[in-house]
Amino acid sequence: MNSAKTLFIGSFPNETKGGSSTACLLLLESQAFKTLDLVLLDSTLESISNNLFTSRIWRAIKRFAKLTKIIIQDSPKSALITCGHGWSFFEKGSMLLYLKLLGIDSVITPNSGLILQSLSFRPFRSFARLVFNNAKTVVCQGDYWYDVFSPLVSHKNKLHVVRNWISPIHESSDLPAFKIKGTNQIDLVYIGWLEEYKGLHDLIEAAILLRANNVSYHLEVWGEGSYRPE
Repeated sequence: MNSAKTLFIGSFPNETKGGSSTACLLLLESQAFKTLDLVLLDSTLESISNNLFTSRIWRAIKRFAKLTKIIIQDSPKSALITCGHGWSFFEKGSMLLYLKLLGIDSVITPNSGLILQSLSFRPFRSFARLVFNNAKTVVCQGDYWYDVFSPLVSHKNKLHVVRNWISPIHESSDLPAFKIKGTNQIDLVYIGWLEEYKGLHDLIEAAILLRANNVSYHLEVWGEGSYRPE
């Protein structure tokens, strides 16, 4: 008897194109995923410049056709779906509802901070509530996202915190040991857009915890954005 297959909908480019594709590729290399019989459906954005609404609709239609073919040929028993905000969430959320209709349970992993902006629109929020309540599990990248998604689910046991998706124990090779050079002070640097959706709130909370535990540290934050005054 063939082993149960798991459908993995995500970004699998030949070389990483950002945080989402990096997470997907690392998951494929992890020990936990090597034990699964995976069927991949690639949703990598072909080109940022070719991102018109009509192009997105056409790509979504083609992916739904591939999804239907996979369901018929491979009969997956479960699915892991990665998604971002806006159109990405709408497409992947529609896939989740389609799979649910066919009796296939899905885990969905929203991974874009910009989903905060999307959730400010009532129609999107209503759709997100429908998707989350039909998911078997909604993965939250931290406690902050657990709090954001909590009002959107009928039962909070659907929400599971997996920080940045990746657990070090699932890595195929050990991470290098963290070393403090010279002094007992930890030097931390953030470089990027200064926006709340980038997780800066979590960074500030972590710094407060370090101070509360009398840990000596120096934090530098580099970048521009609306969160700079905060």
